[in-house]
Amino acid sequence: MTHFLPRQTTPEEALLAGLLHNIGTLTLLMFADQLPENTFTVSDIDQCIKSLQGQIGTIILERWEFPDNLKTVPVKVSNWFDHSGVTLQLSDIVLLAKFHFLFTQQEQRVELPLINTLPAFQKLDAQLLTPEQLLQILHDAKQQICETTKFFMA
Repeated sequence: MTHFLPRQTTPEEALLAGLLHNIGTLTLLMFADQLPENTFTVSDIDQCIKSLQGQIGTIILERWEFPDNLKTVPVKVSNWFDHSGVTLQLSDIVLLAKFHFLFTQQEQRVELPLINTLPAFQKLDAQLLTPEQLLQILHDAKQQICETTKFFMA
């Protein structure tokens, strides 16, 4: 099912992009942990994360000299309506995976746009995905994530 990935993108690269897409959040939380108590509220931190995590993540990946297609992922997946080009990009794959993850979170419903309004989803239309193919892609990705998690837990 890897033929639905953007050209020149491997499943491993897509997985890495997914793992790194919110690295800016970790940095913001580490910074907040160093501040004196009672200088901020949970709501303040949430707002900072929402506003800055993409930009900070991109800066981190630039400093670490990641390839351009990975550097832009954090900032692009922070905007549901990012329209970067007419062909499917690595950031589009991560954004759609993020959408599906949030959609399945029953305990904390996040207000999501309609999936067919997302530019990333509209790029898939040219791929002629059937619902069965989309489910297979999600199943394959879940298996890869489980295998990767087992590797890190060992």
